[in-house]
Order: sequence, then C-alpha cells, then structure tokens
Amino acid sequence: MMPVLLALLAVAASAAPVYRGGFVERPEGARIAYWTRAGAGPTLVLLPGSWGDRHVFDRYIAALPSSWRAVVVELRGHGGSGPASLSPSMDMFANDVLAVIDALRLTRYFVAGHSIGGMLAIEIAGRRPAQTAGVIAMEGWTHHLVAKEAFGGEPERLSGELAQIDRANRQRVRGRLAQPEIDAFASVWRTWDGLPILASTPVPILEIWGDRGRPRPSRQAMRIPDRPGIELVWMPGASHSLLLQCPEAAAAETVRFVTSYGARTGSPPRAPAPRP
Repeated sequence: MMPVLLALLAVAASAAPVYRGGFVERPEGARIAYWTRAGAGPTLVLLPGSWGDRHVFDRYIAALPSSWRAVVVELRGHGGSGPASLSPSMDMFANDVLAVIDALRLTRYFVAGHSIGGMLAIEIAGRRPAQTAGVIAMEGWTHHLVAKEAFGGEPERLSGELAQIDRANRQRVRGRLAQPEIDAFASVWRTWDGLPILASTPVPILEIWGDRGRPRPSRQAMRIPDRPGIELVWMPGASHSLLLQCPEAAAAETVRFVTSYGARTGSPPRAPAPRP
C-alpha cells in the first residue's frame, strides 16, 4: 500500500467519530442499523449513498460541531442493516429511516444524505415536513435523467489514493451481497422523481453538488426548482464523490445552513446567512 494512502487512512481513523450502535426491527424481519454520535443538538440524521456504510461520513461528521448529535442510518444490505432485499424501493428505505427516527423519538431534526441518501432525505421531507427542520442533499439525484441531461452521463473518474479508498469502501458493502441483490439495489434510483416534493415542500433544502471542474449546469437541467427555500451550492472541482474529495467543505456548508435555521432554539426558519 502506498505511503500516502496509509497516511490518509491514518488521518481518517484518528478523526473517526465515536459511535454507539443500535438496531430497529422491521415487521418483515429486517434489522436496520443506526449509529449515533452523542450531542446536545441539533440532531442530524445522515443517510449514506449506494455501497456506503456509516464510515463514509467519518470525516464529514468530524468536521461538524462536537455538540451536534449525528445519527447515521445504514440502508438495507449496507453495513449492519439486512438482509438485503430482492425487491427494494425508495418507499421501503424511507419507511426504514422513519422507523429509526420514531424509535429514537426524534421530534425535530435535519436530514442529510449523499447520492441515493440525498434522494431519501428529500423523500423524508415530503413525508414529515412538520418534523424535518431542513434537508442537506449532497449529489442527490432529483431524477435519474439528470446524470445525462446535466452532466453528460460521463462515468466518474477518481485517481490515485482516492480511487483506492473508494474501491475499498464499495467492496466493504458489495462483498457481502449476491449479484441479484446488487442488481436489485442499483435499479432503485431510476424509479424515483423528487421534483414534485422540491416544487412544493415548505422544508428548507440545501443542495450540494460538485461541478466536475466544468461549466455548471442550470437548475432546469438538474431539475431543481429556482425558488425560495432551495439553495444550491457548488463544490469547485469535486465530483459525485465529494464526501471523499471535500467532506470538510460540505460540512462547513451544512453548519452554515443549520445554524441559519435556528434548529437548536426552535426558532422559525429564516433566510440563510450569506456565504462569504
């Protein structure tokens, strides 16, 4: 293993949050794993993307204020949640997340997610607008066609140490799944359309995207309504793997957004503070 990669892994390990794990039993026999970093508040519910477990948020959580409570919910077939389903759906995953939220008796929280986790965060806002203080969707596809219409459908290209870490992260999850389970999960994101929720929800939303080092696509191409309550922030040079490339920058935007909406004091939403 390359010395630089060893150094990166050492830094990641030293910054890893201290989690307390738990499970929620679902009626059909599945067990949904969640991992909590204790804190007085506000509460941030975190949803990993495809082939991600709680560890994909380690650097991101480490960059958040230590007083915040972070709850990572792993999707079925990922991390400690299982068994994987041969007929998964966004509805199933959303119900799993809400089961954890209810089990923990969370009454006011922000939901953040990456990739399909960002899509689920928007879905949760659509279902529980009164409880959801805000959404942070990191590369959460509004519709599967956005990949082609906004970004040309080009495959992501990581290199060097980041590519090795990405492969290791994916293998940690995929290595425990049978190919039919992998295929079934990979099809879920193509069956969901978040535009109706984005067009109507009163929940404040922060959209974080990497610009791939290219001209930034329009909101229309990304199917993100240009209206009050939905803020779009770009990570220069980052790609879909922004949790690997710039987790601290994504965390900084999260802190600004959450602080702006006064979740801890329970004050009503106000316009986000201007970014420098």
